[in-house]
Amino acid sequence: MNAQTVGPAPVMNPEPYNAQAPVYHQASLPTVVGQPFEHQPVVEPKTRREISFFAEEDLYLMSPPVKVEYTDIFKEADGANSFDKLAEISGFVFKWTQLGIYRFFSIILGIVLVFFWGIIFALINFITVYTIQPAIKLYFVCLRPGALLYRAVVRSYLDPLWQSIGLVFSRVNGRFTFNLKGLQNQKTAQAAIEEV
Repeated sequence: MNAQTVGPAPVMNPEPYNAQAPVYHQASLPTVVGQPFEHQPVVEPKTRREISFFAEEDLYLMSPPVKVEYTDIFKEADGANSFDKLAEISGFVFKWTQLGIYRFFSIILGIVLVFFWGIIFALINFITVYTIQPAIKLYFVCLRPGALLYRAVVRSYLDPLWQSIGLVFSRVNGRFTFNLKGLQNQKTAQAAIEEV
């Protein structure tokens, strides 16, 4: 087979650091209805970022704000159009009323709220950096000797106990049979029909 008729080779083992995902569906058909391969659409390999629904960077990004435009809120039906000049004046009034009220409250309350949230985020960062992270690190440091002691206790005392209990119950024998015909001395539905 000619490499030109098969298409580009798929990436079987991608390098984990270049954000490439394996592409197994990349090779296209050699011709479609007599069209030469050169005119076929080429499928480009996709990166993991393009494929993933949850890219790592997207976790902390905020979604864009909802658009609050006059035409988006007061959308008229196709057959019911008001006067163009009236719609233009209404849009102008809506836009400047919204902008004026927003700016008024931004001046009055915005500065106070920005100061408040600045203090809150500063406290959260301070507590995280100077108390929570060192406490977690200390916990992991203390966990290692405890894990070594726990493993020694389990191997010394509990493993022989459970092995002994396992040996006691290993002598129990049982047999299980599965009968599709039913229990003995019990008539099946087929036998009951035959008797009638």
